[in-house]
Amino acid sequence: MRADAVRGTTGALASAYALTLKRGALHMALKQPTYFELGDLRLNAPVKRLAGGDVVFEKRDFALRGAHRPLEVSLVYGDTMAKFGLRIETPNGHDVTAGFGYFRRF
Repeated sequence: MRADAVRGTTGALASAYALTLKRGALHMALKQPTYFELGDLRLNAPVKRLAGGDVVFEKRDFALRGAHRPLEVSLVYGDTMAKFGLRIETPNGHDVTAGFGYFRRF
């Protein structure tokens, strides 16, 4: 028996936003990557292979919504030739990663 892996989604609603402020050489950005607010992913998951080679599938639903909303904040200073920046991310809502960067064109 053949079954498609993805049966569909129910009530999927996603959001994303980006706000960028620029003043002279200073750029500040606040972003939320795509985040599912609601919905389920409906799958046919393979659970067993029979002796004759057939595969047994089980219907399963998985929530699309993550436990925490991701967020990214960045601050960049510079012009087209050189930039210095700071970026702070919370990819899963509670772990925080920060990075510094310098970019120079020659």
